Amino acid sequence: MPLLATLAMAVAGGLAVPALATFAWRRRRRLFVPRPNASSDRPPATEPSLTSASVTPLDRAPFSPAWVYRGSSFETPPVQVADDPVNLLVAPVVTVPPARAGDWDTCLRQARALPRQEADARLAHAENELRATLHDADDHARPTLLAQWTRIRLARAERLSGATRLFALRELLAAIEGDAAAADAVAIDARIEAQLAWASWMRGDAAASRLTEAERLCAMLPTGDSRSAALALRRKGQICLQRAELVRGPHALANLERAQACFDEAHTLLPDAETALLVARTSLQRARSLSPADAADACAHALLHAFLAEQETDCRAEALACRLDIQLVYAALAVDDHGHAGVAASLGRDLEAAGPLAPGARMALAEACLREGDHEKTATLCESIWNDGGAQPRVLNLWRDACHRWGGSEGHDRPALARSLRLLAVARSTL
Repeated sequence: MPLLATLAMAVAGGLAVPALATFAWRRRRRLFVPRPNASSDRPPATEPSLTSASVTPLDRAPFSPAWVYRGSSFETPPVQVADDPVNLLVAPVVTVPPARAGDWDTCLRQARALPRQEADARLAHAENELRATLHDADDHARPTLLAQWTRIRLARAERLSGATRLFALRELLAAIEGDAAAADAVAIDARIEAQLAWASWMRGDAAASRLTEAERLCAMLPTGDSRSAALALRRKGQICLQRAELVRGPHALANLERAQACFDEAHTLLPDAETALLVARTSLQRARSLSPADAADACAHALLHAFLAEQETDCRAEALACRLDIQLVYAALAVDDHGHAGVAASLGRDLEAAGPLAPGARMALAEACLREGDHEKTATLCESIWNDGGAQPRVLNLWRDACHRWGGSEGHDRPALARSLRLLAVARSTL
């Protein structure tokens, strides 16, 4: 019993100490908490220095900023239109392979003038056949087949955009490098063409490095006979043309002069339609940078070679497009404008009757239509160029100008204009 009593007292003492500590803490807390004011409906007194009446606002004169609007070439024409949303679902296109397997040059030429889906299907069909033929070819036929395969792959890469196109071309050139047939002159020429295409998709130092590689390959081309020498001169001229696009002012004109000299000499050695077209286009490009008197002489030189190229059936559409470009430059120079009245319209009709047109020919036709006042047709041609992978700033600027003039004309088709404006906005977002 004494043991039990001792334990009970110890437990009671252990419980009493926390209770006393809690009681003392609560009492101390009540001493330091401020009691509420006797009149609960009256707010507590505040310091006079903190009242809103004591704060004196600063006297400032009202300021209204002067807004200045500056236009941009990327803005959409101010045409308020509304229509149903665009249907982005594209119906499948039934494609037909080339009629004659093995005629790769004709297949490539036809594909460049076809819509994107049909052209992709034809080029894929040709590439598969070429790959199977190249696998079993002997050493004599392999360089030519490798060059054709390179051009087919290049044509497929041209219809891509952005980094996808660059990756496809880099993969193509990497696959050619390890082939023994790549050292042949025919394959080297195709490799130069791929380097030139790569340079046209780049800017600045990146493009210059591609052109340097093209010059290195060009030095490997044989020049023993007139045909080989003409081929080497054509490639040198094309390199000079692209170098002219990288610079401005006198340096660009100097490169154009070197390209003109190369093409003229090549046409003297080998007077074919393709070389004549290169002479005509280069002379026309020079005319845009010369004085009116010199530009007229350059246009005459270009027109002569465009007539020569037109005699070849396969080059007739491109030659007509070149003649149409020359006529537009003549009209801009105001050189004997009355004597050439109606020539542009006649050339446009002949160009449309020539069959499927490449993007370059459609661009010339679109510029002629805009000059003649057919704004809807100009926008339609620019849209077709964009659909085929030709979303270049020059095309989109022409499309924008056509829509702007189209919206200002009386009685225009508002739903058609709305559709064209929406597609133009989509095309600008893909640059």
